[in-house]
Amino acid sequence: MNWADIFTPEEWTNLKNVMSSIHHHIPENHMGNIWNWFQKIGKHNRPRPCSCQSSAKYWIEAVNTINNFIKEQV
Repeated sequence: MNWADIFTPEEWTNLKNVMSSIHHHIPENHMGNIWNWFQKIGKHNRPRPCSCQSSAKYWIEAVNTINNFIKEQV
């Protein structure tokens, strides 16, 4: 799947910029975008998890899915 099938050029640039700035912690102000990008890439319709530690596995899955998608586009 090509990024242009899912995102506008502006969205794609924003996605790459945000994801390159994330290392060990997802800033609260990016959680909505990250979950939406994960949903678009994976064609999911899952409810957004909370930001508590018990939901870490869902956020890790989202970040890994997005990062793998970015790597596939290069």
